[in-house]
Amino acid sequence: MWYKEWFDCEYYHILYCHRDDKEAEAFLHRLVGHLKLQPGMRILDLPCGRGRHSVFLEKEGYNVTGADLSSNSIAFAKQFETSELHFRVHNMLEPFPEKDFDAVMNLFTSLGYFDRPEEDQKALQHMADALKSDGFLIVDFLNPLQVEKNLIPEETRKIDGIIFELNKKIDNKNVIKTVRFRNENKDFEYSEKVHLYSRDELCSMVNATGLQIINTFGDYHLGSHTEESERCIVVARKS
Repeated sequence: MWYKEWFDCEYYHILYCHRDDKEAEAFLHRLVGHLKLQPGMRILDLPCGRGRHSVFLEKEGYNVTGADLSSNSIAFAKQFETSELHFRVHNMLEPFPEKDFDAVMNLFTSLGYFDRPEEDQKALQHMADALKSDGFLIVDFLNPLQVEKNLIPEETRKIDGIIFELNKKIDNKNVIKTVRFRNENKDFEYSEKVHLYSRDELCSMVNATGLQIINTFGDYHLGSHTEESERCIVVARKS
């Protein structure tokens, strides 16, 4: 699977080092306020990458568990552990061993990577199963309409002296990115693939877990979702 190799690779983090932490923190601050999550509540950040969302949520007063398939990312994140913040390696295609979380957060387009929709459905079901009664699931996904509209087929970025050549295309409702670069006299090539679930498809998948959708947002300011929205953020609750 492409994501096992690419997400565990140091070059992945170099390529995406420009991500806006302040925007992410402002979004999470608005989100937990909207959901009225109280300090001390338990949050699962799945997958968590190197833990940037988890670290912020712990500083906001929550008891946070971050989990990710990448052992290198978890090894990096463990430097931030506290009594209220823990990290572990976990494949979200498997049931999460802990239960009764007040919220499970699937952030920054962390779904749609798998070969079959059934696997995405399984991952969502495991997230729902990890919630306590009245707990929230948040799925922060891209808006496929905007991806298709704004697709840049070819792009070059120079980061830390490395020239990354990026090629994107849409094939069979998947946006596929090929990343090529040369470093230390070696050529590298990696691929990313994300299935372009529409808002209705994503909502249907979340509903199939037994959760009730209570909101869909279109951006990190919690604005209404439209065809022009940057994101598709689905918020659901367990009865």
